[in-house]
Amino acid sequence: MSRRRLNLTGTLAKGSMPTQARTPPWVPTDVPVSTVVQQRVLVAEFNARVGAWRELIAGVDDRELRRIETTVRADADRAMAVTSRVRAALRALSRWDQALGELHADLVEAAGPAGPCEWARDAGRAEEIAVRRARAALAEAVLRYHHGAGAAPEDARVW
Repeated sequence: MSRRRLNLTGTLAKGSMPTQARTPPWVPTDVPVSTVVQQRVLVAEFNARVGAWRELIAGVDDRELRRIETTVRADADRAMAVTSRVRAALRALSRWDQALGELHADLVEAAGPAGPCEWARDAGRAEEIAVRRARAALAEAVLRYHHGAGAAPEDARVW
């Protein structure tokens, strides 16, 4: 087995291609600062826009639905009060998800062929997970409200 050494031009001594030439052409080597700034602005605007929806959804659990039920006097109004709160949370989830789709499209458009920066993709993935978790939490709250608490999930589970 022969040893290969880099010569002064950055190529391998046995005639291999330069290191830079081996980088695939679709991998961005230098993202313009203006693109990074534009992506940061888009993510910041998104966070400002969806903040109220996050807060509205975060407060929904079976205890809150029961609290709403107990504060309303008439039976028909109780069901309607709980239903309107759940529907408001569903509308907020839908708007949040739609805004996330718009953010994705805007980031792809702003980045051009290089695609969004890694941190922007990470932010998008984190938001996608947050939307899915919020949707699951709302579904669980409604199930617990209508069908009782059942067994609580194990919070201290470590994988």
